[in-house]
Amino acid sequence: MRTCLAALLLLAHRALSQDTGIIAGVWLDDPDTPQAFNARMGLKMGSFQVATSIPYDLDAAGIIYNDPHTEKQYAYLSNVTRWADGTNASVFMTAYADMRHPDGRIGMDLVTDESITRLAIRLNAISGRQVFLRWLPEMNGEWMLYGQKPVEYVALWIRMYGIFRATAPRVVLVWSPNLDISDASYFPGEQYVDWVGCSVYFKGYGVNSLVDQSSAATTMSACYSYAQQYNKPFVLSETAAGWEIGSGVSKLTGATLVASNEVDHPTFTKSFWAGILNANVFAQFPLLRGFYIFEVAKQEEDFYRDYKVGNDSAVTAAFLSLIPPVRQYLIFASDVAVTSATSGTSSSSRATWSATSETPAADTSVPVVTASPQSFAKTASASGFPSASASAIVCVLALFVLQQQ
Repeated sequence: MRTCLAALLLLAHRALSQDTGIIAGVWLDDPDTPQAFNARMGLKMGSFQVATSIPYDLDAAGIIYNDPHTEKQYAYLSNVTRWADGTNASVFMTAYADMRHPDGRIGMDLVTDESITRLAIRLNAISGRQVFLRWLPEMNGEWMLYGQKPVEYVALWIRMYGIFRATAPRVVLVWSPNLDISDASYFPGEQYVDWVGCSVYFKGYGVNSLVDQSSAATTMSACYSYAQQYNKPFVLSETAAGWEIGSGVSKLTGATLVASNEVDHPTFTKSFWAGILNANVFAQFPLLRGFYIFEVAKQEEDFYRDYKVGNDSAVTAAFLSLIPPVRQYLIFASDVAVTSATSGTSSSSRATWSATSETPAADTSVPVVTASPQSFAKTASASGFPSASASAIVCVLALFVLQQQ
């Protein structure tokens, strides 16, 4: 019996460690790849974020496509079956309703039950990796075609939730606004949300300066309050500091100016990330379960910004110096044997399924913290205690699982 108890305690400890781990993720931009980023960083990232449109595409004639075109499918990073990173990193898929139809319909007007179902089938078909869906994020922003329409947004979310629970029940559904979300009318309801996310950035608006270590924590607090209120896992869905280059127009003053540097690029980037990759921050936000580096450099409406941590050796070194003190908290991916570049399956994956599967088996090899999308709740017998025969079975299973690990 003591052996059984020891086995159960060890399993409980391991489960707790996974439940409190923080997925180290990244959002890449074409033509970057998971394997290339891992090689540059010397890490095996725990998750990769990619984006897709819903419906998937729309041509100039107004023909709507709910699935990828065969001839162009392989040109997109969002085609997870092309990943050749050799790990079980999870998939964090962001879906945007960003289409404009020639007949005047835009955004959510074009999202049908069929387009949602086709997306659910595609995500359900991914094997060997946990899958997250960040559905129509930053819905409180005016820059989104579906933005600032809370009534329509919530109605569509609930439709999406029902379809995904029926078609792709293992997919974790992430509600992810931008910055301050004091307007609770955008929240679909506790029963319809698995995880809460948030976009967190730092921009100097013409001045590249040292970032206060409280910056990220202050920014994420409003979104985190939803996770806290409903006891939901929380994720920084996209986060980075934008190093500004060249001339632009300051949003703070309206003046045209050339970005100035008070610190160098590595110091700037490290100062921002020190406010996230920090044990004190993890303690302050105990529901934090992941972060996604926004690994993109792009021209924005005011300045050109480089958000990347893996694009310059000195910047990369500065970022990586923050990892060792907090590595014990972070979830990275494990190696798997990739059978082919196009299969998306691996010899060590514990679950495989087809696009038509309705209830795929749980894949316990993936680096995630959820036993089910809805909650971390554990089930028990009606009395709260297992019967003697159940205890014996649990004991045997615990010992068997430990032998396999």
